[in-house]
Amino acid sequence: MKKSLLQFAKVISLVLLCFIFSCQQQVKEATAEEELKDIARRVIEEAWNQGKMDVIDEQYATDYVYHRTPFPDIVGLEAFKQYITDNRSSYPDLHITIEEMIVEGNVVVVRGTYSGTQTGASPTLGIPATGKQITFGWCAVSHRMNGKTVEDWNYVDWLGFMKQLGFTFAPPQLPEPPEQK
Repeated sequence: MKKSLLQFAKVISLVLLCFIFSCQQQVKEATAEEELKDIARRVIEEAWNQGKMDVIDEQYATDYVYHRTPFPDIVGLEAFKQYITDNRSSYPDLHITIEEMIVEGNVVVVRGTYSGTQTGASPTLGIPATGKQITFGWCAVSHRMNGKTVEDWNYVDWLGFMKQLGFTFAPPQLPEPPEQK
C-alpha cells in the first residue's frame, strides 16, 4: 500500500511540475507577444504620428527592407526614415490608427488606417498637393530577427487612396465585336 501511495505521489508531483512549467512557458509567450505589440504601437505612434525617429534606430536593422507592392522597395534604415519624414511633410496632420494586431513567433501583423490632408507631393506616387483629406486602409507584415525588425511587407488600398485624390478610373475600350451574318 505504501509503495502504491508513493508511486501515486510521484505521478501527481510529475503532473504538477509539467503543469507549472507549461504555464510558465505560456506566460513567457504571452509576454513576448505583448512586447512585440508594444514595439509596433511605439513605432506607429512615435515615428509615423509624431516624427520621432529614435524608435526606428532602436528597433530596426540597418539593412531593413520596406516592401510596398507594387512600388520599388525602400532599402536601408536611413531611406526608410526619409520615407516617413516625406510622408509627414506631404500630410502634416498624418495620423495612423491601429485597428488590429496579430503576433505569431517573430512575425507581427498590423492592420490600420492612414489619414491626413495632402498638402505636399505624394512621396510614393508623386501626385502634386491637392489639399484633400484622405483616409485609407493598410496592413503590414513585419519580420523580426535578433530583436530588430528586418523587413515589412506593406499592403495599401492604393485604388481607394487615388480615388480620394480625384482620380477617375474607366474600363479599357474594347474593340467592337465582328458582325455576325
